[in-house]
Amino acid sequence: MGNRRTDPYSQKLTGICESSPGWPVFTRVFPILDWTYLDVWAFLKGHSLVYCTLYNEGYTSLGEKHNSQKNPFLRRTVAPEEGEQVEEEVHLPAFLLGDGELERFSRREAGGGR
Repeated sequence: MGNRRTDPYSQKLTGICESSPGWPVFTRVFPILDWTYLDVWAFLKGHSLVYCTLYNEGYTSLGEKHNSQKNPFLRRTVAPEEGEQVEEEVHLPAFLLGDGELERFSRREAGGGR
């Protein structure tokens, strides 16, 4: 699965474990459990893998539609071009977030952060 230790409820997981009580019995494997946010992006970009385009729009953590927003740490103000009077606000792509600890500041329900 794609869980990482920094994901909610994943801190106590092990790399290979049995399913949770109440679920059908199966073995769960977490190959990227100890990867960081930056490790994930290095792998995706390094292997030219396709990923959800919302990450290019400034989202760093996707949940449900009502609680996902663009990460404020990726927001930039662009000076107006010649002839324009209004500054433009843009969000950098998720892979440019330099501090993985800021990944979940794009989630509304937690008030930002973990």
